[in-house]
Amino acid sequence: AAARDERGKLIRPRDDSWLKATTIKDLCERCPERIDLLLAALDLDRAGLDGVKQAVDKGDKAAACRELLASYRAGGQCQWILARLEKPEDHHVERADEVFQRRHHKGNTVGIVPENNGAWDWNYTGPKKNREYAFNLNRHKSFSTLLQAYRKTGDEKYAQAFDRLVRDWILHTIYPGKKHEYVWTWRVLEAGLRMRHWTLAFHGFQQSEGFSPAGRLLMLSSFVQHGRYLKMHHWDRHNHALMEFDGLNRIGLTLPELKEAEGWHRYALQKMLAEMDHQVYPDGAHDELSSGYHWVSLKSYEEIDAICRAAGREVPEDYRRRLVDMYDYWTGLVRPDLSLPQNNRSDRQDARQRILDAAEKYNRPDWRYIATSGKEGERPQGLPSRMAPYAGHLVSRDDWSEDALWSFFDAGPAGAAWVHPDALHLSVSAYGKDFLIDSGRFWYMRDRWTDFAHSSRSHNVILIDGRDQQPQPKKVDNALPPQKHWALTEAFDYARATHDRFEKLEGKVAHTRIVVFLRKIGWVVIDRIVTDRARELTPMWRFRPERRVEVADGAVVRTVDEEGANLCITPLGHIDWQAKLIRGREKPHLQGWYSEVATEWEPNTCAEYHGRIGKDAVFGWLILPFQDGAAAVAANATLDVTDGSARVQFRSPRGKAVKLTIPLEEGIPTLDL
Repeated sequence: AAARDERGKLIRPRDDSWLKATTIKDLCERCPERIDLLLAALDLDRAGLDGVKQAVDKGDKAAACRELLASYRAGGQCQWILARLEKPEDHHVERADEVFQRRHHKGNTVGIVPENNGAWDWNYTGPKKNREYAFNLNRHKSFSTLLQAYRKTGDEKYAQAFDRLVRDWILHTIYPGKKHEYVWTWRVLEAGLRMRHWTLAFHGFQQSEGFSPAGRLLMLSSFVQHGRYLKMHHWDRHNHALMEFDGLNRIGLTLPELKEAEGWHRYALQKMLAEMDHQVYPDGAHDELSSGYHWVSLKSYEEIDAICRAAGREVPEDYRRRLVDMYDYWTGLVRPDLSLPQNNRSDRQDARQRILDAAEKYNRPDWRYIATSGKEGERPQGLPSRMAPYAGHLVSRDDWSEDALWSFFDAGPAGAAWVHPDALHLSVSAYGKDFLIDSGRFWYMRDRWTDFAHSSRSHNVILIDGRDQQPQPKKVDNALPPQKHWALTEAFDYARATHDRFEKLEGKVAHTRIVVFLRKIGWVVIDRIVTDRARELTPMWRFRPERRVEVADGAVVRTVDEEGANLCITPLGHIDWQAKLIRGREKPHLQGWYSEVATEWEPNTCAEYHGRIGKDAVFGWLILPFQDGAAAVAANATLDVTDGSARVQFRSPRGKAVKLTIPLEEGIPTLDL
């Protein structure tokens, strides 16, 4: 008495009789195979299941189900999982009330889930027709939200809403079993993620009359299916695997009555240890080299640790030490406003509260100092800049204040997944403002906006003959990189890196970029092109959308904001650059767009330079911030290349003469102030 939708993945009920099928008898009549599945999966020799075993031996399945449900209500098994819940607040009630209106939130996108005979359309892709919305819908965060509202109010309507939703989902989606299919409802990642909410809701609603016997039994049978599905189809060496093993571990530890539970726990922990060895560099960076995915992966690693410890299970101490390394790397990335760089498919995220929580959990007053801009905690030892040698990320800053000069230079491998062709990209903030930025991730749809996000055109790099970079290598081995191309000193930081792979480019060419951060002054960027023929070069510098930008003196680009700081970019060298500003262009190809959070974007200004070289060339960029007022064009700034070094001279915004000598091959720059 059901039909499938056009994708063949969702059962649509022909009437609403399923809504009233809430008893053990109803379920035994409608879904006898689920009762058989569940009873066969139980460890009937386990203490507390004597009544279940006796009923099974007599062939009385309904009685066995009654005994099983009574053991859960009376046993109070898994109070440790409920103890991890935060205190329920009014906002939980407000969000839970939206469930009754079928309103589902995915980021800033809110949709009304279609309903048919009381059943939700679990394949609904939201108002923007975005598959990520459907994936998110099937993670069932609303289940734990309803639980929190129930704990806050004691109102049975929240338990009843949960019961209806979980019965709906289990009855009206198709379990793929051994057949692994990439569908909205049963993608393996969602199978793992929803266990974070299912395990809480199942145990949290045990004393509620609104949680029906049919709902309880359906969940238990589906837990069995989820455990087997995750064990069969999980990813390896991918961030999805971490969330899938987290889900498998939760089933194993919160439902020990299942025969396979202990094996699932041990398997998940073993695999997570192996994944940490593979995915996390010795400097603490996750191998996708994305601030956003680093957080997702870190939380999955951390949840395995927390769940095991809460359940009284041992986790190697080295595992916890490496969690601290991951936090240390991630904390060192933050801008002065405590947001994160948007490298490799990352949204702009505020890390403040997450760092504060970690500082308390791991007793790190230095992290608290960072998260409060020096107002609390203890100042971190050493220089404020950070270099992650395996990730190749140079994060420069002159102090930990909100007005610090800050930059992020990508001098490392491309990343293990979802990579952007952005080698040698530079982002810059100064005096409380973002100036030079990454364009963001846009979204996951296969369209021109995603193509733009995954192009070199959306980063502060140089196109050569109009070609994108090839993002190689994607990963480095764990041998310690030689420290001859970077240094952190009292006066400056520097790093150099080379990229020599470009899409469909004829001949050979290599681009080396050297970034020197002068504390309290600004940045000197040296670009060296080694080529076997003449080339067209297209350097790009893109700005935050709110920055007002102009071209001055032919090729100097500067911001002209009426209030606060401004920034000036002065080309160095002898290339006849032509500069133009592009904002919100759609044809002939996208340029001048920025996405702060996924599924949303807006125009921003890209300063695009064009020039031609006939042979090898060395040129540069003087990037100077001005704390108040207009950004002055740097007068008499020069670049000379002799004896394998680039010599740069200029006056700082405060009038100080600066002389900088930068070796082009290897070696530390020298600075004369």
